[in-house]
Amino acid sequence: MWKWLVMAGAVIILAWLLIPSEKDKSEYTLGQLLFFDPNLSSNGTKSCASCHSPDFAFTDGYRKSVGAFGDASEFNAPGLLDLDRREFFSWRDTTRKSLYEAVERPFFAHPKELGWKAEDTTDILFYVKNNNIYRPLISENFWWSSLIEELEKYLLNIPTGNSVFEKQLREKNEMDSLTAKGFEVFASRKKCITCHTLESFNFSNHLVKSSRNILFDNYKYQTPNLRNVLLTAPYMHDGHIGNISDAIRHNTPLSDEEQKAIIHFLSLLTDTTYLSNPIYKNPF
Repeated sequence: MWKWLVMAGAVIILAWLLIPSEKDKSEYTLGQLLFFDPNLSSNGTKSCASCHSPDFAFTDGYRKSVGAFGDASEFNAPGLLDLDRREFFSWRDTTRKSLYEAVERPFFAHPKELGWKAEDTTDILFYVKNNNIYRPLISENFWWSSLIEELEKYLLNIPTGNSVFEKQLREKNEMDSLTAKGFEVFASRKKCITCHTLESFNFSNHLVKSSRNILFDNYKYQTPNLRNVLLTAPYMHDGHIGNISDAIRHNTPLSDEEQKAIIHFLSLLTDTTYLSNPIYKNPF
């Protein structure tokens, strides 16, 4: 009997160690805590960061994300960088122009993501308002809209623009030959820049028709952001392309030399400087 009591005590101590303590909570922002907290899913298994991990450039590395109850999502998880430059927030629904609604949707989405029903907001708020971690960070007038707005603010503040290539542009440094060739292929020869503009490398309101030969698949899909593209495999709206080489050739034919150059160029769009900021680390 005593062995079971010791084990139970060890579990309680471990759980206590994994939760930010009362004295430590001031180190974390409210948006950060909400983003990483798995208890914001209905069964305590998934957080926003489960599908949008900073370590994967705010994606998750899966073809389609898996929700709290094992449901596969409809699409590949999109990255969350440069949200302030997007005009809509869906792979194919251009009517979704509200970031607030995009942040709120995973709580109640079908297929289930975080697994709640629309009427469950009271339960979510009860958890937040009665949690010692959150209480010092919220006011008495903290409502459902407050929670979504804090998440929205957190996402809009993710810093970008510090990739090697962007620094070269700002400082007007001369490109080496491989970078220059890759940019030439990207901008001139293959016209990639038509859909992926220099401003965040994402013409966010641009839709392209799926080229997959699938019955009834006549939809058009949003052009994805190319910032950190080498970190966000698998590719396309449904994640059916597993590596960057195939993703590039899927869109345009290239020689081996052009392929090497453009992949080198895309590697220079990598910007993970946000990882040095502790507010993008999991506090739990």
